[in-house]
Amino acid sequence: ERGLSLLQADSLSVPPHIRSLIDRLNAADYECYVVGGFLRDLLLDRPTHDIDLATSALPEEVMALFSDYRTIPTGLIHGTVTVLAEDDPVEVTTFRKEGLYSDHRRPDEVWFTKSLEEDLKRRDFTINALAWHPDLGLVDPFGGRTDLEDGIIRAVGRPTDRFHEDALRILRALRLASELGFSIEHKTADAMHDKRSLLSHVASERIRIELLRILRAEHFAFVLTKYAAIMTVVLPEMGPLRQEMQGELSRYDIAVERAKRVDDAEQRLAALLYDIDIPEIGKTVAERLRFSNNSVKRIDALVSSRNDYPEADKRSVWRALHRWGDVLFGAILELRRADLEVRVASDEKALKKLDAITGIKEALLQSGKDLQLSDLAISGHDLLAAGYRGEAIGEALEYLLLRVCVDDLPNRPEVLLAELETRGGEAKSGSPHIHR
Repeated sequence: ERGLSLLQADSLSVPPHIRSLIDRLNAADYECYVVGGFLRDLLLDRPTHDIDLATSALPEEVMALFSDYRTIPTGLIHGTVTVLAEDDPVEVTTFRKEGLYSDHRRPDEVWFTKSLEEDLKRRDFTINALAWHPDLGLVDPFGGRTDLEDGIIRAVGRPTDRFHEDALRILRALRLASELGFSIEHKTADAMHDKRSLLSHVASERIRIELLRILRAEHFAFVLTKYAAIMTVVLPEMGPLRQEMQGELSRYDIAVERAKRVDDAEQRLAALLYDIDIPEIGKTVAERLRFSNNSVKRIDALVSSRNDYPEADKRSVWRALHRWGDVLFGAILELRRADLEVRVASDEKALKKLDAITGIKEALLQSGKDLQLSDLAISGHDLLAAGYRGEAIGEALEYLLLRVCVDDLPNRPEVLLAELETRGGEAKSGSPHIHR
């Protein structure tokens, strides 16, 4: 039941090593409160990671008070000191007020204040504008406790002001709705739509982080469907799909349905892009959102596999397994199945072919036929000695690997060299006549 631990909010169970930091600040005649997402998740009895404390102490006072801890001046200009408590990074931030946000991301000026309420009123949503003190209990100037109990995401103050200040808050609202299953209060939702173009001011890295968190969460499909106008600012390539119908569903709806049938966030992103007829669409989007090189390659392979698919025979499947590896090939097959189930579930021929490909892949793995070149009983040095040169060495090794894995050629030096001799040595200097 949602909000179960809200009934015990006045006696919140804070981990002892965090409580000791709070108690030390309060004992030194400063005020210190648990705040932010850390408090929200504690109240909801959810796993929590980022640990945030707010205090009346200035940053230099925090560092002096915790001189026996390792402290990191994370953002002194914004009043934040990170204190490492039992290897947990705890962000301790001075109460502050903020000026204008001319770049729609960060305040131009920050002032420290002694007022907790001034600090809370600058926050994004009421459920993140709560504070807890071990003696005073829950401090809730904006109705965040009720919104937690009711499952509502509501901006603090005027919603348009909050999103004009920091456009990333638009995606944070969607992420919270996706993770918590909360609804977004209508004025807040309207302001998100009105200000969605401001997402162009947000760094690609920040968009990627929030997008992946949305896609990992339980309620991501509902959020992508209900807030499609916002999501197509983040993924503009999906915009035209909203207008293109296939039966009773738009291609955008089909993309979301496809994404529901795969598991991890990168697979889900690939599922959203899978039906877009733009060359290298996966690579383009992944690079724009500053994914790692490995993730760019994975997303590109997942999306482009739609037009690069093996036949249901041992040789073709082995080539795919050799090219992509077991894990990526498995993810590609899962994505293919999701696409077939959503769009052409009645195409029994295509599903049977997929089952056959999957079966051949598993048989190859079970029989140990997912070998690499390094597993061959001969190496390039042996081929040099046999008279091979240049590209012909790699071509010959690839040929032998296929014969060993697909045709069960014994992986012994004398057999492999004899196999090459039966081909007449025609490719010793590099030739297109290696038949694969």
